[in-house]
Amino acid sequence: MIIIIYNNNNNNNNNHKMEIINRLTYKIEQYGTGIEWGTGEDVGANLWRDLDNLRNNCNRNNLVSDWKYKNNFDCIEKWHLNGRKAFDKMSWENSFAVALLFTIYH
Repeated sequence: MIIIIYNNNNNNNNNHKMEIINRLTYKIEQYGTGIEWGTGEDVGANLWRDLDNLRNNCNRNNLVSDWKYKNNFDCIEKWHLNGRKAFDKMSWENSFAVALLFTIYH
């Protein structure tokens, strides 16, 4: 299993609200460097906490408004409405995470 850890030591309040986006962008972009993705469970374990925090953040729309992966994220959210999954043999969370990467890298 591959876990990518992002360290953000900047405690500046202005940057704090972007921490989720910055950390998630960093993790997503590591997959584009040629690292082995591992299984759907590995991808979900690496990305889901940040994806879930973003999905449930009260400032979600502001956070994603200028995000380079906004369209991908919005598409996957719509695709996964009402319990639907892109990948039937995965958990909903893992399907969401893997589908996001597929929209970016395929």
